[in-house]
Amino acid sequence: MQGANPTDFEKWCADEIGLTESYVKSKRKINTLGMLQYRNAEIEKRFMAYKAGLISGASIGCSHAKAKGTNWVKVSDRLPTEGEPVIVVYGEHIQKITYELISCGVDCEELRWIPHNNSDYDSAPLETFDHWMYIKDLPLPPMPEGE
Repeated sequence: MQGANPTDFEKWCADEIGLTESYVKSKRKINTLGMLQYRNAEIEKRFMAYKAGLISGASIGCSHAKAKGTNWVKVSDRLPTEGEPVIVVYGEHIQKITYELISCGVDCEELRWIPHNNSDYDSAPLETFDHWMYIKDLPLPPMPEGE
């Protein structure tokens, strides 16, 4: 587990949401896979965005910052290969399912996002999402401390 002091992320998050650093730190937990999580939805959402590169370490003052959004691609800049699974961002929210891009038919030039291997969700128009990242490009989780 992290040390007794608040991390750079926790300090930034406390300021961002308007909480105390000690409260944010108190919501730390280690899940069954040994990974750090937070027992507060707003903190966890920001932590997931931070880990995925949407919030750079530089923007919160971390000395070990990586380039902001290294693997994220703006939909307006480039589209993924059709049929490749991606995660997508709508506004500030990473979607909880994977999508893939498809064309709507032989005579149709419209592209749509469809859920990858999940028929419980509807397809979405191309302009629905702001950014995407290939599943294969997701960063690996951090190693547990001491390894």
